[in-house]
Amino acid sequence: MHRELGDLENERALVLERLRRYDESIAACHHAAELGRATEGANSGIEVDALAMLANALIGAKRYPEALDAFDRAMVADRERDGAKSYNVGSDLANKADLLSRIGRLDDALATYAEAIVIFTPITGADGVDVGNMEFNAARGLYHEDRAHHEAHLGAAAEHATRAVTILAKHPDYAGYPLALVLRGEIAVEQHDLAHAEQWFADGLAKLDPKNADPGWRGIAELGLAHIYAARGDKPKARQHVTAALAALTKVPVEYASWFAEAKRLTAELGS
Repeated sequence: MHRELGDLENERALVLERLRRYDESIAACHHAAELGRATEGANSGIEVDALAMLANALIGAKRYPEALDAFDRAMVADRERDGAKSYNVGSDLANKADLLSRIGRLDDALATYAEAIVIFTPITGADGVDVGNMEFNAARGLYHEDRAHHEAHLGAAAEHATRAVTILAKHPDYAGYPLALVLRGEIAVEQHDLAHAEQWFADGLAKLDPKNADPGWRGIAELGLAHIYAARGDKPKARQHVTAALAALTKVPVEYASWFAEAKRLTAELGS
């Protein structure tokens, strides 16, 4: 019965987190972890699941140091249960790296992504999706998460993004592949490599699922194409793409605020 209650409490915590009722989700996670320890002892599956969900709820509540601690606790439990080089430990490292990137600790994030790659490579292969994801997330952290200083990271971001595209191209149906293409295109525009950027954007747009893909990525690609055509002096095509960018970014104006602002600025610059 306690095990069933623990599983149910974890499910409740997940629902609450998705509803953005973070404080309630955090309380449910703590309760689920207690039930797991009471039922199966320390480091039970219920407890580890609760710790992972706890970290996500804490991120939602912007309690980042506590979230990092929850990831570390989950990692300790996974190491004791499954071994130091297990897939679950790699996933814990990946999640922690994403948070480190989000809060601006880029050097720590890159080192943690590298740790995750070391674990994932013998498990999934050097060209596995998980390895490609780590390269993509490292590139995105360098380029997207530190927008104010991303020019300083262009070279490293390009290297990670190129590896991500190369690896994920071997998994063409994977949902993250078009995102890697769009990100590589963005970086290429900054590097003034417009011909390759145009192709990466076009390929990414062609592969984005129109029903399920985050509209922000479609907006980024369309905005990138608008910049390319504006640089070439082709205002009609630039207007066409910036209009498409605005249509996509209007759906996610907060999450993609800087791109949304740039799309509005470019629209005004191009005129009617």
